[in-house]
Amino acid sequence: DFVLKITDGIDQPGEFNWLLTLALLAAWIIVAVVLIKGIQSLGKVSYFTASFPYIMLSILLIRGATLPGSLDGVIFYVKPEWSRLKDYKVWMEAATQIFFNLSCCNGGLIAMSSYNKFRNNCQQDAIFVAVVNALTSVFAGFVIFCNLGFMAHQKQLPVADGGPGLAFIVYPEALTHLPLTPMWAVLFFIMMATLGFGSQVAAGFGDEISIPHSPMTYSLLNLLKSKSESPTSDPQFSIVETVLSAFQDEMRVKGIINPASKLQAIVYRVAVCAILFIVGLSMMYGGGMFLLNLIDNAVSTFPLLVCGFMELFVIMFVYGYDHFAEDIKMMVGGSPNIYWRATWKVVTPVILVVLILIMAIFNEPVTYGDYVYAMPFQDKESERVGSKNFQAAERQIQGLWGSGEADSRTLRQRR
Repeated sequence: DFVLKITDGIDQPGEFNWLLTLALLAAWIIVAVVLIKGIQSLGKVSYFTASFPYIMLSILLIRGATLPGSLDGVIFYVKPEWSRLKDYKVWMEAATQIFFNLSCCNGGLIAMSSYNKFRNNCQQDAIFVAVVNALTSVFAGFVIFCNLGFMAHQKQLPVADGGPGLAFIVYPEALTHLPLTPMWAVLFFIMMATLGFGSQVAAGFGDEISIPHSPMTYSLLNLLKSKSESPTSDPQFSIVETVLSAFQDEMRVKGIINPASKLQAIVYRVAVCAILFIVGLSMMYGGGMFLLNLIDNAVSTFPLLVCGFMELFVIMFVYGYDHFAEDIKMMVGGSPNIYWRATWKVVTPVILVVLILIMAIFNEPVTYGDYVYAMPFQDKESERVGSKNFQAAERQIQGLWGSGEADSRTLRQRR
């Protein structure tokens, strides 16, 4: 509360936090500099930033395993609660978390993969990234619950009473039980800052896959794929690069930006960072945390599932699986097997539709701690207006669909 100066709700903005604004400005300046100069300017430092998180986690795991109560934490971690599988919320959280972890459907993977070599084995990358992400998550879980078991043992509380924000509570607590605690604490928070910038800037080497929301996996990919060649002198980035790539490609097509002009590229990157910094000022008030939480819940849950379904539908049933398989064969030398076909055309679309319907039907208000955000359509008048607007939108969609059917050319023929 001393740093964020959080108020009691989103309707109470509170005072403007100048210290937090300076931190935000410093962060965006660093992002802009890296976007312009590239992470390659850091040279061999990237090897350290890639491997150090795993070294820190290994040290914390070894130390945590020697503390009393750690076994209780591990047992709690690995012991399944099969009854929870009946809870639809578990499936919703799992789906949104994996979308969030792998950066699916937010544009980052598309922007980053545009820098790949044409014949890059995207199928192999997809499997590798998913497996490494899962293994890293499991590994980090053992670290957390070893130390969480020790904390529960000290306070004579069940392990399940850990509460939210475990990583920010457990890791610092674990550091206090290491020799030379101040040194390890400094190294840990330097690592956190490095990974934070890595997830925002996520500089790479051309043919890697970006995982902005799984920074340790991303760091491992940096280490394993650091010998690959970049097809361009500019670095590739994830979150910011997604925005940059979309607008930059559009402006290049319209002739607004000259691809050969380095000055224009610098001005463009600085301008985008400045705009995003200004947007971030809305969260520098005391109520900004509530706004951030609302945006995070709105962007990283339901919309990602809808985007995922629409992407699958367009590629599999509009563009066509056969065309897509031919493209992959041309790139990697082999067609997708029956597993991929069944997953893309049947299993994943069905799962996504079910999750979307469940999330829409059992929609619950967003919360932050004890604060509950006001839900739309809580009164009869709002519900009536919303229903009327929905019916109007439905008629518009039916009209567009009818006009599309009137055209004798199909989307496949237009290809």
